[in-house]
Amino acid sequence: MAKSQIIKDLANGTVDLHTSLKRAKVIFQEIGSEDLSRWIRNELEGYKDKEDVPEYRKVRGSLVGCYIAGGVKCENVAIPTNNVDDDVVNGLLVNYAKQSVFTLQHAIAENHSFERPLVDYECKYLSQKTGCYIYKASVQTDNSSIVDILPQVESILMELLCYIEKQFGNLDDLDIDIDSKSEREMKEIADHICVIIYNDQSITIGDKNKIKDSTIASEISDGLKKIRKD
Repeated sequence: MAKSQIIKDLANGTVDLHTSLKRAKVIFQEIGSEDLSRWIRNELEGYKDKEDVPEYRKVRGSLVGCYIAGGVKCENVAIPTNNVDDDVVNGLLVNYAKQSVFTLQHAIAENHSFERPLVDYECKYLSQKTGCYIYKASVQTDNSSIVDILPQVESILMELLCYIEKQFGNLDDLDIDIDSKSEREMKEIADHICVIIYNDQSITIGDKNKIKDSTIASEISDGLKKIRKD
């Protein structure tokens, strides 16, 4: 079977990723997979909640800010992380690239960097652990880390399109015939789509360190409580 034009265009780079996602949205809407609808909507419109951000959009940054140590004021320099648990540091250094594919494409073209300001309790925790008064800090991620996101979105989209084409035939009409599949078959298709999109929901940082992003705030909170008791 000849490949669908949308697949050839994506593979050849003749149509940009944002446009391919919009075309795919028209095809995918008949499948009825909430996972698929949510993924393509988030990639087109941006991720509203960091809990929904997939692994390939969690990029490592560097901790930069302003602090006072030993009476010396340091501005826009690397924040020391001595005496801070490695898991907490690794969690803090995660930057969530929540922007839409279109925005990412534009930011990469303009060579923009990405910055996530630390909130007050994070600065307070780091201050008490390091002995420095940290009054402003952010996690900064350079353009090179963000560039890697788009090929991963493209790879997922390509795998989805090839799988849907295999199940329903040529996609050139931007339409699929779901009536040709039984309810059980549609459930299996939806389950497989979920596997393609979400392989692993843990954050992978460094070599083999894995942590859950939801634990970072609680670890900092527990750390602050312990510091107060001491």
